[in-house]
Amino acid sequence: MEESKFIELMEKIREIKIMHADYSRKYHSSKSSAIELARKMWGSITTYRYEPLSISPDKYMNTMLSAIISERFLLRLHRNLWKHITISIVGLGGSGKTTYSIISAMGALKLIGYPERQILDAISGLTFFSAKEFVEFSKSLIEKREWVPFIILDDIGSQISKYWIFLGQYFWSYLFSVLDQLKDWTGCLILTARTFESIPARLRELSDMVIEAREIDFQGVILDIFSYYMYDDYVSKRRRRQGLKFIDVLLPTIKMPDVMWKRMLETRRRTGLERLKMVAMALELQPKLELVRILRMRKQVVKREHKTNNSR
Repeated sequence: MEESKFIELMEKIREIKIMHADYSRKYHSSKSSAIELARKMWGSITTYRYEPLSISPDKYMNTMLSAIISERFLLRLHRNLWKHITISIVGLGGSGKTTYSIISAMGALKLIGYPERQILDAISGLTFFSAKEFVEFSKSLIEKREWVPFIILDDIGSQISKYWIFLGQYFWSYLFSVLDQLKDWTGCLILTARTFESIPARLRELSDMVIEAREIDFQGVILDIFSYYMYDDYVSKRRRRQGLKFIDVLLPTIKMPDVMWKRMLETRRRTGLERLKMVAMALELQPKLELVRILRMRKQVVKREHKTNNSR
């Protein structure tokens, strides 16, 4: 890449970051400024009727997350600077977390200059809806000494329980220790979860930035709002109130590519069936396990009574 092209793209990224920072300040005093930002970014808004809109993928480059990903990608390509950030996006189901992550990654690749035909393949290869797929990919990445611009790990809170120690799933500790070195593999690790607390504590501590996602009705205008906080500000209730760093908006009718949607649903269906199978097996064994527990308790009681009688 020529220096002039690099500078042009970095200027574009800078403009996007400044825009989102400016609107975060406006948002403090007037929540309706999010509507203005939506019109500026997407050229349209969505009402409570959830109108289907035709949005050009070129507009995906305007998201704050797209700017973060593309900035680190460019610095790695042109300056050989290994900048890394881990971002947790948290919010209720349907708040646009996964769609926002995927279209932002698409926007970043488009901004860099990826051919259209390669963008979807790249997104598919770097987005994971199951921890098993992510672990297999990470192993391959380390073995081949490769670097990728981003990794999206979806719905992490349901894939890796925050109660992993209580459940005896000690193997996750090895993954967490490897993720400490993630800056050597990728520019941006994106985790999505329903709540920040549902993410395992070790992964929460790895987060550099937290984005709160929520769908909001502004007098009939429906928007998905993404509020950006640095980790230290987010975990402090006192500092969070004044710690809003960037604001971003997504129209709720914007969809991820169909192939990604189908893959996500299929992976979640498969995961759900596997877990229900385990629950069914546990329920089938429960009476036998209860009987074993009762017999063990009975044996302990008899042993205690025998010991008491012998001591008299």
